[in-house]
Amino acid sequence: MEDRRKHQRTDREEPGYISSGGACWSCTVINISAEGAAIALADPTLVPDRFLLMILKDRRVFNCRLAWAQRHRIGVTFEPSPDVPAEKTHPLKTDA
Repeated sequence: MEDRRKHQRTDREEPGYISSGGACWSCTVINISAEGAAIALADPTLVPDRFLLMILKDRRVFNCRLAWAQRHRIGVTFEPSPDVPAEKTHPLKTDA
């Protein structure tokens, strides 16, 4: 199968949280790229079209748009945020 991704993905397997409208769900960030991520969670049907994703380890926050959902995984596209400085949202930058 041909990989049609524009950006290389980095495997993460890190805990995170999805937040929207006062609700919060725990999740695991499976992999991440400059444009988006794949996320595992118990019930993808609860996730709205747009939400915030926080990666627990480094507390980076991303505005996300749902791209696809399958079983216990979703794919997201990162959207720019005027409220969060770019150095806090770059998906491949870590402070560790």
